[in-house]
Parts: sequence; structure tokens; C-alpha cells
Amino acid sequence: YNELLNYSLRNEISKNNQKLREYIVSRALIGALGEDEEEVVESEKTKEEPEEEIEEWKGDYLGLSIPWEKKFRKK
Repeated sequence: YNELLNYSLRNEISKNNQKLREYIVSRALIGALGEDEEEVVESEKTKEEPEEEIEEWKGDYLGLSIPWEKKFRKK
């Protein structure tokens, strides 16, 4: 008996909030698409990374980029 009342209440709330839920989901999907291609190309042209950041990225001080098989293979 109580479950039927709970379901009917949830159903009414769902009907009342349907437009809001659709709006939220659509905004999330649009936001997930990202930037326009033109904006990305333009930002890449103006973006210059400092050499220090590039060297830091390329450097592997801890040896994490070496595959396990190569690092510990039997010789």
C-alpha cells in the first residue's frame, strides 16, 4: 500500500521536473562536445609552451615510461 503511494508521488515529481532534467542533460551533452574547431586551431597558433615545461615533460626522471618487460627482463 505504501509503495503504491511512493510510486505515484515519484511519478508526479518526475512529470513536474521533466523539462528541467532534459535541460540539464542537454547542457551536459553540449558541454561535453568541447570547443569549436576554429577556436582550437587559433588557440594552438597563439599558444607557445616554454622550453622548460617541454623538457620537464620529455624527461623521465623516475623511469616510468620504460615498459616493465624491458626494465626487468632476464639477461
